[in-house]
Amino acid sequence: MRKIITICMAAFICFLSHIALSEEISGASYLLDKGTSSVIWDINTANLTKLKTYLEIIEETYYQLQAEGKSPEMVLAFRGESVRVISSRMEKASTDAFPELLDISALTKRLSNLKGVRLEACLIAARIYQVDKSELWANFVPVTNTFLSLIQFQSAGFALIPIY
Repeated sequence: MRKIITICMAAFICFLSHIALSEEISGASYLLDKGTSSVIWDINTANLTKLKTYLEIIEETYYQLQAEGKSPEMVLAFRGESVRVISSRMEKASTDAFPELLDISALTKRLSNLKGVRLEACLIAARIYQVDKSELWANFVPVTNTFLSLIQFQSAGFALIPIY
């Protein structure tokens, strides 16, 4: 009898592992119900390669959330030295960086056109890095203080993901 129970349990475990392997699980999607997923991305890097890579991942994340039946709400809050990157001054600064800047510009334009996505630029950072409000890319909403945005969006239930 003990041998039969052991064989049945082994068969059951094999059956369960087959089911688990046949399903693709993306992150914690099994924990989430349908609805809205809200995130604020705290972006503070002027490293163009890193910024471009993260913007690509953010865009991919948006579409993955949609594929899971979510309505993504995303705020990309640019603060600190990242504000220099999203200004017309940076476009004139370096010809070496121009290809990456074009990619970053295209990514931010695509992202800003997605439903539920907002791009913000911190005016305190702009002042510190001597970027005039008029030099910010047109698809960015200037905000007085990104720390206030971070506080308010987190208070409203947005997840915070830092990009440094």
